[in-house]
Amino acid sequence: GRGERGGRGKGERRGREGDEGLKRVMEETEVYGLGRRERQELGKRWRVKRGRVGPSVSALFRYPGGFHDEEEEGKREEHKAFLPRENRWLRGLWKVNAGMLRFANRHRRQKAATLDMDASLVETQKREARYSYRKRKAYQPLTTYWYEADLVLHSEFRDGKVPAGHEQLRVMREALGYLPEGVEQVRLRSDTAGYQRELLRYCAEGRDERFEVIEFAVGVDVTVEFKRAVVRVAEEQWQPVVEGRGQEWAEVNFVPNWDLAGGKGQGLPRTTWIRWWTFGTGREIAEPPRFCYPCRSTPRPRETPRRERARPFRERSIA
Repeated sequence: GRGERGGRGKGERRGREGDEGLKRVMEETEVYGLGRRERQELGKRWRVKRGRVGPSVSALFRYPGGFHDEEEEGKREEHKAFLPRENRWLRGLWKVNAGMLRFANRHRRQKAATLDMDASLVETQKREARYSYRKRKAYQPLTTYWYEADLVLHSEFRDGKVPAGHEQLRVMREALGYLPEGVEQVRLRSDTAGYQRELLRYCAEGRDERFEVIEFAVGVDVTVEFKRAVVRVAEEQWQPVVEGRGQEWAEVNFVPNWDLAGGKGQGLPRTTWIRWWTFGTGREIAEPPRFCYPCRSTPRPRETPRRERARPFRERSIA
């Protein structure tokens, strides 16, 4: 069965060592790209002949403990969101992941990266775990997924009580640093946790030195003012996202209060809203249901079709 640290039981791990095909792949992978001398040095590392290609069961069990920093745990404060600082082992793990991303992009080159940032609750029975907003013990990692490459770009393990959007701008900037050379354009998708002034301004105003303007689709808080703005949209301005899917989109002239307070508002776009219809009856839903996805998307570059800006939300909602 599954243990608290993830993975499967010992029997399954031992069973994988009996898979001759898998062992051969692992052996070839270990020496791939190494020169003759490097291969010889690698063979001298072991005092006895190796009988397996993977780590032992006990080593696998001990491995996650290396990422835990007891000193950081002492900095916790009750009723406050806490993010322990990464230790060198955890930073090393992400360097390994960055190397894998570079390798993947050399063999299947991608010039664009749509980053899907989302926090997921993982329930647990561990004694030291914190309660989440669902009143159950859980962890809530914030993961950045690279859509085009179908790979995880970055993930930050968090307590269940840490808000999903806590320090999201910092996490996004760290994730951008792991994108390999060759990526030229970045887009961001996030739910309403990403509806933050500094995050949106960072993307819209081109503050990132490498990628400059980052187009984004971010969930909007459905406030009374936003609903009023949606109602003012003329009926003929609503267009289907995909025919027969029951989804429509339109540009909504809406500026949040915190944007007006800034005084300038340059670079921030109007809002694109996906409206839903009930299936079967054709009756329009007056109040947006809980699974609606409002979104904001940058108007630059202009060659990006408006329908395409709604695509990340449409695909997530269908899934």
